[in-house]
Amino acid sequence: MIRCAVCGHENLPGSLYCSNCNSDIVIEERKPMTDSRIEKAILEDCLGEVGGEESLALEVSPDKPVKEVVGLMIDHQKCSVVVIGLDRSIKGIFTERSLLRRVCNESPINLDKPIREAMLKSPVVLKKTDSVAYALHMMEVQGYSYAIIEDDPIRVINIRDILHYIVELHPSLGGFDKVLNAFKGAILSNKLSEEDKEIIHHIGKSKELLYKAFTIARRTRKLAETERINRETFLKNFIPAVKEISNEVEYFSHDESAILGRLIRLFEKERDFLLSND
Repeated sequence: MIRCAVCGHENLPGSLYCSNCNSDIVIEERKPMTDSRIEKAILEDCLGEVGGEESLALEVSPDKPVKEVVGLMIDHQKCSVVVIGLDRSIKGIFTERSLLRRVCNESPINLDKPIREAMLKSPVVLKKTDSVAYALHMMEVQGYSYAIIEDDPIRVINIRDILHYIVELHPSLGGFDKVLNAFKGAILSNKLSEEDKEIIHHIGKSKELLYKAFTIARRTRKLAETERINRETFLKNFIPAVKEISNEVEYFSHDESAILGRLIRLFEKERDFLLSND
């Protein structure tokens, strides 16, 4: 925990402001609080790394009727909208929960009233440089399921976005499966030798070996502690790292080294093709 120098309140690691007195938390030296790669990433990674294009906020004016806003949410498949004033300041946020609590809970239900009367006013707005841990702490303490990110353009992330981010931090949870399945389909659509076809058809059986190689590559500092696996990092960072350690007898058996060697050669040969098919 981080103790506030002003009031002495203990705050979650990664907090930039004291949750008790709102004073800035000055950290002279950030020291690792855990050996867990995922926990380190949550504490150190910024919100700018969470959520993609789908997190871009749907913006509406304060005077827009609720029924029109709900229609926009349905059309754009959004669970929230950010209410923006004429001066481009954030006036509020309207979510599915807002619809239930501030519209459907009334009798009679009035869908014609302006969204400013149904929105959550003056919501907490985070910076894209704030840590993921800070956003999670804010959501827990304030009871929010969404976080507005002050960016250009404005973004809104929710718990699902953060869970997706955490899943991709762990190779066995999402990153490897996603990349390998995509690569398998792409490579099979290309002209391959019978030997290469055999390798790619059996790539599923090699996942555990690739997970093992990933762990060893991090342990030996061939990969960064918070390295994520996507198409580009798999080919540009992971494959060269595995190539360096694949023949180390202290890590891999002769058969494992042979399998890794075949996979490395295949991915190196198809590297440009795979990157162009992202």
